[in-house]
Amino acid sequence: MNRGLLCLICVFLALTGCAGLRKRQPQAIQTVPPGGSSAAFTLLNRLSSTDFEALSWSATGQIGVVLDGRRMESAFQLRIQRDSILWISLKPMLGVEAFRARITRDSLQFVDRLNRKFGSYPMSALSEMAGTNVDIRMLHELLLGVVGGLRGVAFQFSPDAPGLISGRTGKVSYDLRADTVNMRPHSLSLAGSEGRLEVNYQAWMPIGDRRAPERLILRAIPTASNAQKATELELSFSKIVAEHAQEFPFSIPSGYRRMP
Repeated sequence: MNRGLLCLICVFLALTGCAGLRKRQPQAIQTVPPGGSSAAFTLLNRLSSTDFEALSWSATGQIGVVLDGRRMESAFQLRIQRDSILWISLKPMLGVEAFRARITRDSLQFVDRLNRKFGSYPMSALSEMAGTNVDIRMLHELLLGVVGGLRGVAFQFSPDAPGLISGRTGKVSYDLRADTVNMRPHSLSLAGSEGRLEVNYQAWMPIGDRRAPERLILRAIPTASNAQKATELELSFSKIVAEHAQEFPFSIPSGYRRMP
């Protein structure tokens, strides 16, 4: 497989493959979970009250990927329909599209225009490669810094570190660090049996009376591997827009070869 394609697929698998967030309860929780602290629950509620949330949204910006120490960069256009579809187009050179991918609940499809190739994989195969299920909703929430879905976790709050709350559910442990003045997450770490996922929110942009990440860095670190094998993804959003209706065009040009 072309290294650029492998890189992008690995990034998506890394983002969606870390056990944990897919097990969270997305609905509102009215009472403190058993074993959690009221202070942590209050902080999560205050953080989630500033979340930019939309069933459908689009974004443009720059993406940088570090895989095995090698960095690749490109302009991107991203469209998401929560719980159902993610579409991304990469344009690394003079606005010319080099790569397009569409992820649904059932499949991942992509077109490599530089090498005139395409691929299609069932999500069951990708989930098997990742060692866990792929969850589009989790990716949606991580990209937007939405923490409301974590309210089902029994987080504990430390008086000595008021911006840090830690919790555990099943085999996954969580650490959330937050700015308690501006009510924004700084970082979220998930550690499970298959690895660790770290999300660092570097800057934020206002969208109406809410906020969404302007720049974030995600690192997926497999279990029993060194940091050089971690996958790192840096996203800088230039624009995020809530959409009521979007299109997710995808077609295979004539003469393209199918990837094995």
